[in-house]
Amino acid sequence: MKNWHPNANKLVGNHAGKQVEGGRKLVWHTTEGFSAEDAISAYRANNGWPHFTLEYKNGRQRLFQHVPLSLAARSLEHPGGTPETNKANVIQVELVGFAKDTPSWSAGQYAAIAELARWIERNFKVPRTCGVTFVPVDHERRMSGEGFVDYSGHCGHQHVANQNVFHHTDPGDLRIELVLGGSTYASRALSPGDSGDDVREFQAHLDKRLHARHLPEIAESGSYDPPTDGATKLVTFYLGFPLDVVARHGATPRVQRFIRNPDLRPQLYLVRARKRKELPVP
Repeated sequence: MKNWHPNANKLVGNHAGKQVEGGRKLVWHTTEGFSAEDAISAYRANNGWPHFTLEYKNGRQRLFQHVPLSLAARSLEHPGGTPETNKANVIQVELVGFAKDTPSWSAGQYAAIAELARWIERNFKVPRTCGVTFVPVDHERRMSGEGFVDYSGHCGHQHVANQNVFHHTDPGDLRIELVLGGSTYASRALSPGDSGDDVREFQAHLDKRLHARHLPEIAESGSYDPPTDGATKLVTFYLGFPLDVVARHGATPRVQRFIRNPDLRPQLYLVRARKRKELPVP
C-alpha cells in the first residue's frame, strides 16, 4: 500500500490515530467554499483535516494530501458513546465546491475525481461499489452507527452516522456513476473525426499533461480535431511511447490509460521518457 499519493501536494495536518475497524470505505465531502486555500484555513481553525483536498478549476486540478492512508482523518463528527466514525476504515476526500452544484460539474471534473478514486481503491482496498443513493442538499440518508462501520465502498458525508443533519448533507446529488465508471470510459481507440464525452474527458487529461510541461493546452470540445491529434502525439512522445504508435493506431485505450495515469507506464517507457529532451525532426 502506498500511503502518500505521488502527485499530491503534501500539506500535513492532524490525524485521529490509527484506523480501527470496519469495511473499507471512501467518504466524499464538499468544502462548501470557493478554493483549496479557504478549505485548508477551515481545517486549521476546526482541526478537521481530511485525507485529501481536490480542487478542479478551468480544466486544471490541484490535489493536496494531509493524512497518510494508514491513519484516520478528522472530518467527521464522532459524538461520545457512538462508533468512532473517523477510524472506521474510512478515507475522506474534500472536493472544492458546493454540494448544490455537484450534478452540473463537468466531465473533466468527474474524470479527475474518478482518477483519484481509482488510486485510493487500489491502495486502501476500497471496493469500487456504492450501496447508497446520493440525494440533493435538502435530504439526508444516514446509516446507523453499526451500518456505517460495516459498510464497504463509496458513500457521502450525508450517509455517515451521527452527523449534524443541518450542516452535513454534502456532497449533494453527486453523480456517483461517473465516479465509479470514470476509468473505464476508454473502450475505443480515438482518432481524427471521432466525437463524444469520452473524447472530451480524454482532452481534459491531455490538458493536465500539457500543463505540467508548460505547453499550450487544447480546447475540451469533445471533438478529436487536429490540435487533439497533435497534442496526443506530443504527450505520448514525452511519456516514452514508440514514435509511431499514435500515428498508426490512434489513441488506443492503452494510450488513454497511460495518459490518465503515467504511473502505470511500463519501466521501459519511463526509461525512454527520461532520455527524451527534444522532439525529433520530421
